[in-house]
Amino acid sequence: MTAVHSQASTSRLDTAEFPARYRYYVLSIIFVTAVFNFIDRQILSILQEPIKIEFGLTDSQVGSLSLVFTLFYVGLALPLAWLADKTIRRTMLAVCLSVWSLMTALSGVAQNYWQLAAARAGVGAGEAGGAPICHSMIADYFPPENRATALSVYAMGVPVGLMLGLVIGGVVAENLGWRLAFFVVGLPGLILAAVIMLTVKEPPRGLSENIAQGGDSPKLAEVFGYLWTLRSFRHLAVGAGLQAMVAYGTLQWFPSFFVRVHDYSVQDVGLVLGPLLGIAGLIGTIGSGVLADRLARRDRRWYLWMCAWSMAIATPFTALALIAGSPALAFVLYFIPMILGNTFIGVTGAVVQGLAPVRMRALAAATKTLVLNLIGLGLGPFVIGFLSETFNQGDSGEGLRWAMLCLIAINIWAAVHYVIGARHLPAELDRTADVNTANANKAGMSATLKSAPSARGSVTLSHTTPEKTPDG
Repeated sequence: MTAVHSQASTSRLDTAEFPARYRYYVLSIIFVTAVFNFIDRQILSILQEPIKIEFGLTDSQVGSLSLVFTLFYVGLALPLAWLADKTIRRTMLAVCLSVWSLMTALSGVAQNYWQLAAARAGVGAGEAGGAPICHSMIADYFPPENRATALSVYAMGVPVGLMLGLVIGGVVAENLGWRLAFFVVGLPGLILAAVIMLTVKEPPRGLSENIAQGGDSPKLAEVFGYLWTLRSFRHLAVGAGLQAMVAYGTLQWFPSFFVRVHDYSVQDVGLVLGPLLGIAGLIGTIGSGVLADRLARRDRRWYLWMCAWSMAIATPFTALALIAGSPALAFVLYFIPMILGNTFIGVTGAVVQGLAPVRMRALAAATKTLVLNLIGLGLGPFVIGFLSETFNQGDSGEGLRWAMLCLIAINIWAAVHYVIGARHLPAELDRTADVNTANANKAGMSATLKSAPSARGSVTLSHTTPEKTPDG
């Protein structure tokens, strides 16, 4: 496809209002939002054993709580993302954060399965807007050559949230009861929502590429139609969804695995597994973002190749951790998959933002998140719970062990989709860069800073020269 290079003189974006120091402040606030997001989402994993005992639940019922969360999450993700592409994202983020924090706290007053399921549905409804809004704002604050790193900083909120959720949840549940744990992790989110409203500014659309994008947001059908034409996006979304199915399933059930198989208490699991997940996740998320940006300067296919390799390496180590005879050996073996399992979060998020035209970014992020959570969070924990009962081993842990061993094989399937998607990635990144430039030309506002590079030519996610082939 022939590149569209803008040479016209156009309106200038006011970048002085968003200096580098302030951009990184906003990134830190978004990171803390992600921490709260995953504390509230995954707190159930460390509390599910005492909840199961008090309410007399089966493994399938415990797993179905994640399915309830997911149905409301995916049901509202696209409408909220569509709204985010049309309105003030800062305000929406504060509202969504308030909703999921309040509903997390209300989980602590549930008296039965149905009340707890209703509270988890509310958490899912609030969190549905979180990721698309954060991805879209980061894409406007940080240019493509630094976007994978910035999104990986945001993604560090996942392991940090998991760590704090397991540690705080385990300690509070063991000493004060599982109900109070929901209040302790939920209510602080209301304070963060106020900080967002008071200190975070809404960035202009297209700020990071110096391509101002005005006008109306595209319709849902237009966004889906464009994304469907991108083979790299289709395979990325399916691959990420399958990988998330394994990740969410094992994260949800590993605490129960150590309680049932290795006779750990809930507090001990939280104090050991929580810090390990946090340290490994920090290494995996930020390391993968920096490494991906560097490797992609030579070949942009590395964005998805790296995700594929991480799955191929992680799978056998997870299997060995599940069959290990000692808990210490199991923790050591599982540490490697903990690192590698976090590589896809920031990297795939950056690729999606590069594949989506500026005015479609929140919806594109929501579409990927929808697939990821519908397949991953919706099916992963439930399938393990169902298989655990199917193997008819009761609460001995053996049924749970075999259920998890069956699920992790899906990682290889995910890797295949990443490899296929990588074949088409460079050409389709270039195609979207051309669309962004063409849209800016129509509005008469492209290339706003005379000294800035063009929309193509010097950015990691969309750099090519006429002499290069589509495969980079």
